[in-house]
Amino acid sequence: MSRVDAFYEARFICFGIAIAILMLFIGPHMVWKFMGQKRATELVKRWEAEDARVHPPGSFLPVWSVRLAGYLSTHTVSRPSPNPLLLPNRVGRPEFTHLLRS
Repeated sequence: MSRVDAFYEARFICFGIAIAILMLFIGPHMVWKFMGQKRATELVKRWEAEDARVHPPGSFLPVWSVRLAGYLSTHTVSRPSPNPLLLPNRVGRPEFTHLLRS
């Protein structure tokens, strides 16, 4: 075996070991994320079924969605918030004055 062939063989072995180490760490993480997404999807289906069971036909049903947190995001669970115009205005009432302080 020549010196150049030994050099390239060593490079190939190092590259193979690096890929194996990456797969050793990334593989379980990918499986874990897949299982988490599957469980979150099943949870959303249960929430939707419970909402459909509790509310009468034709009434408003919230639409649930789940986006698991990624490496650069912080999104988790979202549900449409109620219309803020329908909420009573409590700011300024004596029992809620502590909310006005910063």
